[in-house]
Amino acid sequence: MGAIISILNHKGGVGKTTLVVNLAHALTRQGRKVVVIDNDTQCNAGDLLLPRDADINHTLYDVYNPDTEKLEASNYCYPTNYNDLWCIPNDAETGSLEAKFFRSSNYPNNLFVLRDIFKAYVETTFDFVILDNPPSLGAFVICALNMSHLVIVPSKAGSGFSIEGVINAVELIKELKQETNPDLKLLRLLVNQVDRRTATSRYTMERLKQHFGEDFIFKTTIPTNAAFEQAEIFKKTILKHKGSAPGAKAYRELCQEVLDIFESEEMAGVI
Repeated sequence: MGAIISILNHKGGVGKTTLVVNLAHALTRQGRKVVVIDNDTQCNAGDLLLPRDADINHTLYDVYNPDTEKLEASNYCYPTNYNDLWCIPNDAETGSLEAKFFRSSNYPNNLFVLRDIFKAYVETTFDFVILDNPPSLGAFVICALNMSHLVIVPSKAGSGFSIEGVINAVELIKELKQETNPDLKLLRLLVNQVDRRTATSRYTMERLKQHFGEDFIFKTTIPTNAAFEQAEIFKKTILKHKGSAPGAKAYRELCQEVLDIFESEEMAGVI
């Protein structure tokens, strides 16, 4: 059964989309079949993964829109530029639908729409399902967490606001685990944009360890690396753009750490 992993932090600029696309690509290079669900209305994950001439007929806008006919899950799934990697894309117009969620006559059942349409299909079709979520704790994020098994929370080294985002994200995971999705667990925290030469990066690591414990934090950290920005300009993963870059090496190590966790069943913490 495929593992469904949400990437979550309600603070922006912590590297969620970079994590999604590069971890997904790294997993396919290890023989895994992966789908990315672009649950962020900025649509960056889809832009980075899908061919520029892709003929996209159905997106998450159709899923979230109460006025559109709901199709079988496979109709929303498109091949990407990478072998064994698929994407369920979004549309910028989806953002206009979120306010309707809490006013809908179907509330709160509509908070399970992703689970109801996609969960059974992606669990049996893919080894890993990775959801890129918006920088919020709103309706779309709740929909994602209601279908997820696990959550990775990225934090930007040296950012106090990012740490606050981690704490708030973990609290939401606990709340939904109790109320709507008892299978939901925190997999690990990931520290991004690390410059070990700076005191602020070291402070971030120590504060996270003190607050959550080392078992909840990936041993792998992602360094600051100009190759990430270059890869985004060319709409590639860092693994494809510059596989020799320190950032690419870090994502290969992160991928192996994720696989090792699953193989050893050392899921850090039922929270």
